[in-house]
Amino acid sequence: GGGGGGGGGGGGGGGGGWGGGAEAVDGQVVREVLAERFPEVPAEVHDELCDLLQPLLAAQVAEAESALRSSLQSKHKVVFEQTEKFVQERYEQLALGLRALEGTKLADSPLYPYLMREVVTEPLHRLIALRWQEVNGASTEVTAATRRQCLDKLAAKQGAAQVEALAKLAAALAKGKDDKESGKEAAKETKDEKGKKGKKAKGKRGDDSDDEEAKETTTTTDVVDLYHAAASDCHIFCRKVDKKREKAAIQEQRVVAREKLKDEALSDDLQICQLGLRIALLGDAVPGLAFPMEMWALKLVAQSLGSEALRDEAVALCNSIEKGADAVALEAAVAAWRSRGLGGGEKPAD
Repeated sequence: GGGGGGGGGGGGGGGGGWGGGAEAVDGQVVREVLAERFPEVPAEVHDELCDLLQPLLAAQVAEAESALRSSLQSKHKVVFEQTEKFVQERYEQLALGLRALEGTKLADSPLYPYLMREVVTEPLHRLIALRWQEVNGASTEVTAATRRQCLDKLAAKQGAAQVEALAKLAAALAKGKDDKESGKEAAKETKDEKGKKGKKAKGKRGDDSDDEEAKETTTTTDVVDLYHAAASDCHIFCRKVDKKREKAAIQEQRVVAREKLKDEALSDDLQICQLGLRIALLGDAVPGLAFPMEMWALKLVAQSLGSEALRDEAVALCNSIEKGADAVALEAAVAAWRSRGLGGGEKPAD
């Protein structure tokens, strides 16, 4: 439904600029062309020819306009559908990634700006480009360098209120880890405007448990709400990532990670370590944690694992890889870590 609305809006805007029909064919222009090309023909005949040619020319113009409009609408529809799919996929990655940061107590680590940069940047740029095409009837490439300029021009043309959701998401992305509170405040405003309730009724639980849940909910939903609002303003619906979807994601991600780990051609110690960590996290029911294949990130994740024995083994492996331990010992440690991952990431006894 959203796709049709977005495509139709773009096509309608284009049609208004083209004009059409007989009005688009100026009779005086036809007469001047006839006089220039056929000067020997009397002027009265020119008038009669003009009356005959004008509807024929108008029909040709209308046909050309229709073909152009259809072509532009088709291109806009393709772009919209591609953007829609990409934005929806990244929404799930963002929701799971933020929950994973909370679950591993890494929300205040460098992995937060990494998640924002890797998961939010490109969909935001595509949303701005989609809005630009809808408003201006032309495509544009949006980058980190041009993002602010594009938003300012859209605001000048549509009004600041029309691009507010996109601007808020851009602000949250720009501030990142250094100012997460700005994202929270912007998200709160968005939720108030939409008439959402900030809290749900809780069951009979202790005060400490309630406070902890409220804190986690606040942290994980702020940027997610901003992202959802920005997508909605561009006619893209992002489905909420519920517990059922989260459980399914655990199974899917485990299969993908184990398939990669099974590959006999895989020999990179860092990659084997990273895949094993992903499977270990899934064993802790933590899907979607985004972290690069770099030692600082691998160590952070290793130290966040729930099982003490598994945590110690992962940290020891990271240290061995970093320090370039004895080749035989390192090979054995990597092989053991790989074998554990292929076994499903079960936790050893503490």
